[in-house]
Amino acid sequence: MKERRAPSVAPPSRVEEDMSHHVRRIGAAIFGIALAMSAGLSAASAQNATYVSKDATYCEIFRSMSTVVPSECAEAGDFIAATGLGEGMLTRSIVRRIVEQATQDPVAIQKDPPKELSVALKVQFEFDSAVLTPEAVEILDRVAAVFNNGLMTDTYIQIEGHADASGSADYNQSLSTQRALTVRDFLVERHGVDPNRLLARGKGETEPYDPSDPYARINRRVEFLNISA
Repeated sequence: MKERRAPSVAPPSRVEEDMSHHVRRIGAAIFGIALAMSAGLSAASAQNATYVSKDATYCEIFRSMSTVVPSECAEAGDFIAATGLGEGMLTRSIVRRIVEQATQDPVAIQKDPPKELSVALKVQFEFDSAVLTPEAVEILDRVAAVFNNGLMTDTYIQIEGHADASGSADYNQSLSTQRALTVRDFLVERHGVDPNRLLARGKGETEPYDPSDPYARINRRVEFLNISA
């Protein structure tokens, strides 16, 4: 009987070895940056949210919500990773996907991410109601485009309704909850955002953006907080 030989396996080529080394280096670099960023993020507070105008661009909203953004939203000093980062934030599983998909489209990792991955918007409602105005619809259309981007589709978002101190505390709590639910329903029904990713909460007047003036207009807002970070 002839001796069976194990099937021969060709040694990796120089190109394959260089690519493997390059991918490992990218993964290690991004993972290190992720750890540094996560260490620098502070505990959540209303004042840490990035307050943007009603004319905020897609990229402005994206940079307020995620340390990782599409390459077209990159700014000076950001780290450009020529990888397919996949969905979600920089976790160990994401780093593994980076290594596995290191030939896809580049993304940008912010050099100086916001203290809190949260954006505050002046989402307008009809007077004394939870009905969105046409201006609010335009803003939320841009928010939905961010949430539906592949980099964000594994994230969980808390939608917070906030009120100023006008009126009773109970009334403000109820109205802010209704408004947060209206925003959630809009994102789900108009744009197909997965409802399981969206948590709606009313904060009433309890967390003013400007504590020095509880009645200020800036306190009447909707915040979107990335709670996956």
